[in-house]
Amino acid sequence: MAVWSKKHNVPHDRQREFIYLDEVSVVSLLAGLQGEIKDSVTQTLARTEDRSVGASIGAAGVGLESRLGASRSSTNEVVRRAIIQSTFRDLWQRDIGVLLHDISGAKPKARRPISTLRELENVLPRLTKAKMAVPLNKISRGDIVEMEIEVRADRFFEMITVGTTFLDMMHGRENLFGVSEAEFREMAPMIEVLKELLVGLVPIRGVAASHKVVEISGQQIVIASELLGAELQTNAKPLEIVGFAESESFWRDLRRTLFSGSVFTMYARAEGPVLTERWSPIKIADLLGSLSPGLRNAVVFPFEQLNFADTPVVEAPDPLATARLLLTDFAAAYESATGATPSRQLVENAVVESTSILAMSTTIEQRRHAFEPVANAVAGPEGDREILQRVRADCINRSSMAVSVHDRVLAPPSTEPDETAVQLEVGFVALYW
Repeated sequence: MAVWSKKHNVPHDRQREFIYLDEVSVVSLLAGLQGEIKDSVTQTLARTEDRSVGASIGAAGVGLESRLGASRSSTNEVVRRAIIQSTFRDLWQRDIGVLLHDISGAKPKARRPISTLRELENVLPRLTKAKMAVPLNKISRGDIVEMEIEVRADRFFEMITVGTTFLDMMHGRENLFGVSEAEFREMAPMIEVLKELLVGLVPIRGVAASHKVVEISGQQIVIASELLGAELQTNAKPLEIVGFAESESFWRDLRRTLFSGSVFTMYARAEGPVLTERWSPIKIADLLGSLSPGLRNAVVFPFEQLNFADTPVVEAPDPLATARLLLTDFAAAYESATGATPSRQLVENAVVESTSILAMSTTIEQRRHAFEPVANAVAGPEGDREILQRVRADCINRSSMAVSVHDRVLAPPSTEPDETAVQLEVGFVALYW
């Protein structure tokens, strides 16, 4: 969240942990504001020392004085390299074009809840100036909004990610997951078609956690939730933030970031005014619609109307069988990465030993511990730890997906779009906490 000075109404700096940062957008926005982008910062430190020694002789009113002086100067230069995080900091501090900020740093008096619509109408100009509220019809393309949102992937991306993960795991092992080869062949093309329709983008459908929408005299206002009293909270509508993100710009694992429902601070540019039609996560839908409404309906509409509630849920596989499969795959991947030639019997014994440990593990540390006997059997205790950590992390991620979302392969999505929510489409610049 933004932390504002109580005295000067300017943003104070803060620590940030990014989960998403679009470097192209950050550089483009800052370059448009100040021209050149600094590549490095040079700090010069100068120091000067003066020393002197003197002596004097005097007799019968006559004096003689002698003085010897020396001066030494030294200069040190410290060069600090600018990186994308510091470039974003420069952009954030410019605060130009920003319509909304969080209000955590505002004075307690300014954050006093508003009781009635009439009171809200009277103080709206002050709130707009302080960037605590803004009429939706004042938001235009390119305006910047910063607020806390509960980040979630759209259901189509959930289907693709979860489906792709399990298709990779089930291929050749259909019986272990209770799926026939015919069912597998039926699912695989659908997942591939959905993946192509998204054109490599990540559709996000998040709900604003720090702001809501209220209506005053037919005008919709986005306002910080903390300012709304009990009466206004009752009539307030949720604000749904929708848009596409670049998968390469995520700094954390996509599955853990977008499936956890965590709240992050969003810095984004509005794609336009509030949406009047429901947003579609299928990027190619607009293109097809512009070419031919009939073509769009023929290609996209069936996927938008998929009813997953009537589709049987794939049962979770046996935990021991899943653990054994993951450890076996880990052994093969670690052996390939290190070039080791271990004893097959020794590796098999280690897999058997670790299977129950991995199946019953509930924390990351316990899962890591379960892989140690297998790693030692493959490459010995002196094996390359960096390779071990990389291969093990990949297997743990797959294990986490299997445990947490196995019932979502063909199950209904966990979250459905809120039909009462007001939708604002944005281009994501940064997500952080």
